[in-house]
Amino acid sequence: MSQLTIEGLWKQFGGNEVLRGLSLSIEQGAIVGLVATNGAGKTTLVNVLFGVYRKDRGTLRFEGRDLPQLPHDVVDAGLARTFQSVRLSPTMTVLETIRAVLVNRNCHVSQFVGSGRLTKTVRQKESELVSRFGLVAVAHSLVGSLSLAVQRKVEMARAVATGARFLFLDEPASGLSDTEEDELVASILELRCRSGITMLVIDHRIDFLRRIMDRLVFLHEGQVALDSSSSNIGAVLENPLMGNEYFGPKHLLKSRDQISAAVQDHPLRTAVLSISGAFIERGGVPVVKAADYSCHSASLSAVVGPNGGGKSSLLQCLAGILPAKSGIVRVDGIETNHKTLFSATSIAMVPENADVFPGLTVEENLRLGLHRGSADTWLHKLNLVTKRYPRLRETLLQSAGVLSGGERKMLAMARALIGEPRVLLVDEPSAGLAPAWVGRTYRTIAELVEQGVAAVVTESQEVCCDGYADRISFMKQGTLVDIALTRMKMPASASNNQE
Repeated sequence: MSQLTIEGLWKQFGGNEVLRGLSLSIEQGAIVGLVATNGAGKTTLVNVLFGVYRKDRGTLRFEGRDLPQLPHDVVDAGLARTFQSVRLSPTMTVLETIRAVLVNRNCHVSQFVGSGRLTKTVRQKESELVSRFGLVAVAHSLVGSLSLAVQRKVEMARAVATGARFLFLDEPASGLSDTEEDELVASILELRCRSGITMLVIDHRIDFLRRIMDRLVFLHEGQVALDSSSSNIGAVLENPLMGNEYFGPKHLLKSRDQISAAVQDHPLRTAVLSISGAFIERGGVPVVKAADYSCHSASLSAVVGPNGGGKSSLLQCLAGILPAKSGIVRVDGIETNHKTLFSATSIAMVPENADVFPGLTVEENLRLGLHRGSADTWLHKLNLVTKRYPRLRETLLQSAGVLSGGERKMLAMARALIGEPRVLLVDEPSAGLAPAWVGRTYRTIAELVEQGVAAVVTESQEVCCDGYADRISFMKQGTLVDIALTRMKMPASASNNQE
């Protein structure tokens, strides 16, 4: 029996039709994988189902009843969700986060506030959830101190604490290492085995989805284009439409040798930005320990490793956002400080969470990346970045607040590029992007490298950048080690600055 039924669902923002008569039904107890190109309507679909956006027209039914239109009523009906970017209070402990939901759902808050006592039901359920999701060891830890992988488990536990019978997971594997992904797979399968909960999982990591899903659905242009319920998962993955639109045409993928040929002997390959003896803290806790690192012009360097290892902190230090406790930073060989770095127009950073200004339009966000120049300069640069990201041209006058996570990532990247930086720092460029867009993003970075830009990326998995990076370093628990100098031919003067 269908637990969730969607019929003829339409939703548009301004003149942009995101959902175009989408119809989908999901059986009780199933785990359905949902994939699509960025901007195809995945996140909009979930936001409409949860009452964040009002549908334009269509029918939404859950367990035979019309789905409510207000978020809290949707949760009361038995649906819960997690988010692409984890939304938890960093100052609450794991236990407090789960307990807050259980108290709200199982007893009157006034009773709890007055007595400070938990009911037997709440105690049993919080103990069960903490144990089920492997959170016993961190139950009294602040959420903000935990790795992304553990935070995702906490968010899932919080969602299950609502008593949900249907769970939406939005990009749960994004940014996770192989080991963290294994743990997530185990948690999801155990959850389904124990509770029989139905799940709709949105993710771009197909290998991850194949380990958990019973069925695969592919959205294209706001509609269900492919569904394995009428064939099989393999047939969907091998379908030419998915191959061209989702994975990307193979003839557009450059090989390692093709990408590196133009930059191997680039005459401008010098150390543009470097740091030596970097000791970085967050909240008094060491996150980077005595690291030496440098960014070279005409090269793409990658720092890979598990979440919480210090990758993002290193990048933020190089951008001047997070000052080092100790260490020397140099630009073009000249010692400088984090304030100078932060104000430098030649250094641009794209954070993992793709910060944009939701109250501004896409065009206004892009203008923020333009430091100087005439109107003609602006139009020229706008034309260049929208050629790289044609999806943004379609949404120039649209509020950035209604963009999907992947589209926000594109916007943040385009805003950085429009300023023509000498140093480009990108934190987890593959997170939240469909495979075709991951390839396009790295090809864009490679093209900038060919023009002499020094680029540094971080990734949780080496496979994401292995085909593009000139140099790969590994970072774990604040320690940085070079594991591959794959294509770089370092000048003698630069080699002294390497780890």
